[in-house]
Amino acid sequence: MKDFNYSLLDDGTIKITKYEVSANIEIPSVINGKNVTTIDDLAFAWCYTLESITIPNSVTTIGNDAFLIVYH
Repeated sequence: MKDFNYSLLDDGTIKITKYEVSANIEIPSVINGKNVTTIDDLAFAWCYTLESITIPNSVTTIGNDAFLIVYH
């Protein structure tokens, strides 16, 4: 399960900071026994091949431009 980067928040929960490009993504609700509660700013930005994403109910915060895709 290492297709993403994450960090531990001060409250003991997990923030997904960056996800590698993938077509179908399922964010886990728990990593190493800690709840995943946050998706960071730009975490999925420029993931042009992203087709679907499953976000667990444990996620309560989604950062700015988390899913930003700019086409030229």
